[in-house]
Amino acid sequence: GAASKDDETNNNGGMGRQQSTAGMMGEPSLSDMGPAQSAYAQTFVDPTASLPREDSDAAVAAPASTVDLRPCGFDFNALVLTEGYWPTFNVVNPAVPPTVERQMELFRVFYLSKHASRKLQWHHALAHCVLKARFPKARGKELVVSFLQAMILTHFNDVDELTYAELLRRMRVEQCEEMTCAIIGLYAGNARVLLREKKEGLPELPKPKKGEARIVVRDADTIKFNAGFTHRLVKIRVNQVQLRETKEEVEETTEKVMAERHFIVDAAIVRFMKSRKEARHNDLVAEVLGMLRFEAQPAGIKKRIEHLIEREYLERDDSDPGLYRYLA
Repeated sequence: GAASKDDETNNNGGMGRQQSTAGMMGEPSLSDMGPAQSAYAQTFVDPTASLPREDSDAAVAAPASTVDLRPCGFDFNALVLTEGYWPTFNVVNPAVPPTVERQMELFRVFYLSKHASRKLQWHHALAHCVLKARFPKARGKELVVSFLQAMILTHFNDVDELTYAELLRRMRVEQCEEMTCAIIGLYAGNARVLLREKKEGLPELPKPKKGEARIVVRDADTIKFNAGFTHRLVKIRVNQVQLRETKEEVEETTEKVMAERHFIVDAAIVRFMKSRKEARHNDLVAEVLGMLRFEAQPAGIKKRIEHLIEREYLERDDSDPGLYRYLA
């Protein structure tokens, strides 16, 4: 994630911003990671991307931007990941405070001045930050939260309650599972800094269709600041709830993961067959399973063998269908 500090606090009690973070997905580069770690699994490359304060002038001199690029006076650390090595995440782009937006843009300009041909995509749902919070019965608390949770809490600096629809409108985001997980962690997690009041008399929610987000919090539900919140710890890690996946969702996720790993399975099959020239089906499947660093099913490997036969990397023996030969 990308982290920044902001020492603003709320005089009325509530949520003040101390640190905020923004997750990022883009081409490779990682701040605060050495060569040994960056070489691991080839998932992190070019470990260059921290933006120290002394580099601010150089960054401002990079490509033009509509955002004020003067240094904000706080630290900012960005984690830039190669998208192809990670699962697919939904992109949630809430409205962010001007100071955070300025530092995000400052980093973008700095990074693109080093890697002009690359594209950066912020993934705020993957980031974390620390908020300074003051409650009537609990002064001087620090909340370790996700970036989405931080953005939710900052909207309760000037109001005590909002409907969920009003909160989404303020944050400029749509109803989505990431927002649902974030808000549930704040009113039903280990540290209940918010309260939820359900709207009575509403009909039961229909079962979501394939690909639709599950609605747990209704638009008409009221989210309230918990003025009675207390906790024995000064620094509190607020959990982000994970919704339980249905059997259909688990199967769909598994299929998506395997689709992204097809090229790895294909490469393992071709590598083995190129060295052996021919192999029986059971031997080939067993060898490929041993070569892979993730769990795979024999049925999935069989499909990839059929695919390679169609592409003429392999062929079956005419007299023995269980015997494969490598085609140079």
